[in-house]
Amino acid sequence: ANPPFDHQVVMEMASHMEALLKRAAAKGSPLCFVVVIPSWPEQPCWRALRDSSFKEALLELAQPAHGYCEGAQHYRPTRHRVSNHDSTLFVLQTPQAR
Repeated sequence: ANPPFDHQVVMEMASHMEALLKRAAAKGSPLCFVVVIPSWPEQPCWRALRDSSFKEALLELAQPAHGYCEGAQHYRPTRHRVSNHDSTLFVLQTPQAR
């Protein structure tokens, strides 16, 4: 998931993912989410992902060390774009997905 970088949207996404993961774990089903958002350790939405009982991994990505493929790369002179900020990658998954 790479949601709009809005604190409220990310918090709603994190809450929804947590509910889906709990439901899947209760049924014994595998479920995994990979989430990339800006590094916002001071924000409740970032801490909700970090503190999830389903968090399997967290990777900090420095701004100059990562980037993205542009969605409209066929209109742009280059396919890749360096990130505008530091990012955090979270892996959330049920025990059955490990």
